[in-house]
Amino acid sequence: MKLVYCVLTFKKGLLRKKTKKVHLFFIPVSFTNYFYIALIGKLSDEENSYVSQLMVSFPAELLEEVIKGKQEYFGERFSVVEELQCIPLKKNNKTTKIVVSGKKQALVVKSNILLTFDDFLTTGSKKIYILRGKLDLDIGEVVPQKSVVSKLALIQRMYLR
Repeated sequence: MKLVYCVLTFKKGLLRKKTKKVHLFFIPVSFTNYFYIALIGKLSDEENSYVSQLMVSFPAELLEEVIKGKQEYFGERFSVVEELQCIPLKKNNKTTKIVVSGKKQALVVKSNILLTFDDFLTTGSKKIYILRGKLDLDIGEVVPQKSVVSKLALIQRMYLR
């Protein structure tokens, strides 16, 4: 099993085009299933905790085809940054611990990852997970400083839309 970290870049703005990045992960949650998740933001009240949204769940044997499809669809805007060997360990129904090997040589993922389903933040079709682990991300480009939120502010923002 492997954990795959990818970045999708895009240009945003009318007059000044700024390059933005979306951090994406393909995370094994069992030996038969993968989650494709996108980071939404960083929790300010918890160290090394990130809010992420589940994009899709798919069988493990389709991992290479899904990545290849993303590369074909997005072209050079989609890039695979890091692939690390890992073992998914299911702690309970809502929590999975991903034991990552090669953390010392890794560029982005610097620790094991704990992925927890959050009932409180999940709304309708949006399944929200809290990803806990030491990640070396340039969060300033992904999420503007004003979007680094606490859980309460995130909940208010979701319900006020």
